[in-house]
Amino acid sequence: MSMAVIVTGSNGFIGSHVCQYFRDKGVYVIGLGRSPKSKAIVDEYAQIDLDSDVIFEYKPSRKIDAIIHLAADMRADPHCVEVVQANCTGEQRLLEYCEKNEIKVLMQLSSLPVIGRPKEHPITENHPLCPKTVYHCTKVMEELLADFAYRNKGIRTASFRISAPVGSRMNEKTIFPTFVRSALKGDDIVLYGKGTREQNFIHVDDISQ
Repeated sequence: MSMAVIVTGSNGFIGSHVCQYFRDKGVYVIGLGRSPKSKAIVDEYAQIDLDSDVIFEYKPSRKIDAIIHLAADMRADPHCVEVVQANCTGEQRLLEYCEKNEIKVLMQLSSLPVIGRPKEHPITENHPLCPKTVYHCTKVMEELLADFAYRNKGIRTASFRISAPVGSRMNEKTIFPTFVRSALKGDDIVLYGKGTREQNFIHVDDISQ
């Protein structure tokens, strides 16, 4: 029997690519999301909001080898308690679900801006933290909760601090596809403000791998 994984946030930009990557590898993929129907190609799907305890009642059809946690409330509101509740409580629910169901691995996405503006290069795990928003603060807490579960419960965890993802099916209104469309048409690429913003990008296929 092939390996089976749960992918949270499977309906999202990154989630849909991760689901596709695993299925191409012959892995049985179970998607979790808030939508009634799956937008990604998966073997099984469940509408579950990690804001609730419903996750503890979920019984997948297969023994799960790993959870790939991609779901997140990404609102940039600097005083949004819902972001803290959704991300931090959802993380802990997933870790407890792993413990109760003997799921040995949880891998998740964090975010490079948890370090703020880089103070040194290369950037290592020892770089000081200076989260830019409440959302990034929750990512730090998710990393800590995952590390705690590893040390105390034996769940193998990994948190990947990624930069801005790009690739097919991304939001067409964001800056990267906007610049690409202008370049393909031979139009000027317009920079607003002082043009001092710097941005690192990572392709969604590299994230999936």
